[in-house]
Amino acid sequence: MPRPPRRAEAIAKELGCDALGILVRDRGSAGEVGFVAYGVHGDPSYLRGDRLFPASSPVAAAALEGSPVIAPPDAVVPMVVRGEIVGAIHERSDDGGAPDEERGELLRGIADQLGLVLESARLRADQQATVQRLRELDEMKSDFVAITSHELRTPLSGIRGFVDMLRRRGSDLSVDQRDEYLGIVLTQTDRLIHLVEDLLVVSRVEAGKLSLEPTELDVRQLLEQVTSGLGETGARVQIEEGADAPVRMVADPNRLTQVLTNLVHNAIKFSPTGGTVVLRWRTPAEGTVSFDVVDRGPGVPESEVDRIFERFHQRESSLTHTEGFGLGLYISKLLTEAMGGWIDVTSAEGEGSTFTVTLPSARTLPVPARPSAPAHAD
Repeated sequence: MPRPPRRAEAIAKELGCDALGILVRDRGSAGEVGFVAYGVHGDPSYLRGDRLFPASSPVAAAALEGSPVIAPPDAVVPMVVRGEIVGAIHERSDDGGAPDEERGELLRGIADQLGLVLESARLRADQQATVQRLRELDEMKSDFVAITSHELRTPLSGIRGFVDMLRRRGSDLSVDQRDEYLGIVLTQTDRLIHLVEDLLVVSRVEAGKLSLEPTELDVRQLLEQVTSGLGETGARVQIEEGADAPVRMVADPNRLTQVLTNLVHNAIKFSPTGGTVVLRWRTPAEGTVSFDVVDRGPGVPESEVDRIFERFHQRESSLTHTEGFGLGLYISKLLTEAMGGWIDVTSAEGEGSTFTVTLPSARTLPVPARPSAPAHAD
């Protein structure tokens, strides 16, 4: 919220006030309507920067009345713009007297002027924020096109090269060579399909069009499906049941499987050859279920921790370089938030990482669902 251009001290001096407060409408952490003291002169019973809420502050309650409230030694005059209360002026008298009608009119006039200035400043701030957001979206679009084009071109070039070789020299190749080349074509085709599927998920979630289908599920059975879906590497995953872990929960099984598969696949990818990855579920607090994916890989550098869930951000292992699109963790975060949960990471370089997904254990989810906050990838 913009700061009032005239300091409370200056206004108080002009009016000869004992104590004065300029309040700007704001919201608390739970969304409740209140005010912030952006300007203070004397002792109006609060300090500059204090938050006042109607439930605990008579001044805030009076400011929300929509018309001046005189209750000696206080006078509270709201700033109203187009029928909306955007702030208030609060005067307190040391002698306990109430302002006369002329004083009230003067306060109303100043409140009207300040309200218009505040609203004008807010509109400018909103306009600047919108312009900045549009610039960011334009940059994201350019990055998205450039990175996606590169990621599509790489496997397509490989497929074209090997198919062309098989077409021109197929009769000169041995059976083993043909099988090897066809295997490479199949791998690159799967890579393309994976990329397209990831891009579709991202576009649906970001557009608020992702439909979730929550149902009651058996947790251990779902985790076993995650490991079996990884093929041979699934044998390296150790499933553990934590303290008070529930047998069943309510969630979208397909999306939860997708999230955990992404995390477990990453953990295996960054673990030492033959290393074990732990997939654990537990109850950290009543009504929630957490899934921990623990690896003993190189860990996430401290400089990357804050960016690891961003789109197209790729982790780099100090031991080995592995391919990726930089969408896995980004998608995992989007889907987790769409299911009403959150995802965290704790890591120490050289010791490994733990990714934790926490979800409500029983909840009817809205359809379509949307992420709770702009998500920040793999």
